[in-house]
Order: sequence, then structure tokens, then C-alpha cells
Amino acid sequence: MSDGEDKLILAYAKQLLLLEIEAYDIPREMETEERKMVNFFNSSRGRRMFGLLMVRSGMDETPMSPSELVTSVGISLNSINSMITECGDPNWITIERDDRDFRTLYANKPMIDCWVGYSTWIADKSNDLGFGNLDGALRLLRSLTK
Repeated sequence: MSDGEDKLILAYAKQLLLLEIEAYDIPREMETEERKMVNFFNSSRGRRMFGLLMVRSGMDETPMSPSELVTSVGISLNSINSMITECGDPNWITIERDDRDFRTLYANKPMIDCWVGYSTWIADKSNDLGFGNLDGALRLLRSLTK
């Protein structure tokens, strides 16, 4: 790597650090239910991944089974079942059962809207921190060194 590329990567890493620090406290305005979702899904690594997978399944309209979640999240079925109950009771997710009583799950609109709100905040904050400029400069520098 060139000295210029090293400096751009370091600048990007510093801006990402600032973004992560700011995202930790989540300063944007939220409704009470949205705040509950954010707190729940940020309370553990497993809950965060469960939430991300549920949002993806809701956005893509591809429900997931509990066994798929066990494999993807890497936690026990008991833990997944607890999360299903914790998210099903406030209606953050839909739980459907087929004729054999097998469950499939996906995020409901309020949960997807919460993710879209977070994504919008991240996009705005990233722009404010100059991520696009740093990324563009890094891509240009790399294209010149090929």
C-alpha cells in the first residue's frame, strides 16, 4: 500500500470509529415502541443477529424457520424460542404455522420501519462524516495504482 492509501484507510477508520461511538447512544428521536425494539436488539449479539435476520426475511418476503435461525445465529433452539416469544408478544414479528404446525417467521412493518429509520440515520451521519469522499478518494487512488 502507498502512503496515501494508508492515510485514507486511517482516515476512514477514524470516521468509522466516530460513527460507531455516536450510534452506540442512538441520539435520534424515536417513539417508545421503536426505542424498546432498539434496546432489545442491541442487548446481545444473538438478539441483534436475530433481529437483522427477521428484518431481512420481512423485506425479502422469505420467512425463516426456527431451525434456520439456530444455524444462522449460532445459539440454542431454547434461546431462539425465547426471542420468538419476546418479539411475537409485542407483534414485532409474524409467526405462521403450516398444516404440520411448523413455524416460519418474519418481521412486521414496525420492525422494518425501525430498521429503515436506523439506515437513514446511518446514511445521513456517514455523509456528514465524509465517508463518500473518503471512499471515492480511496477507489480513485487504487485505480491509479493498477
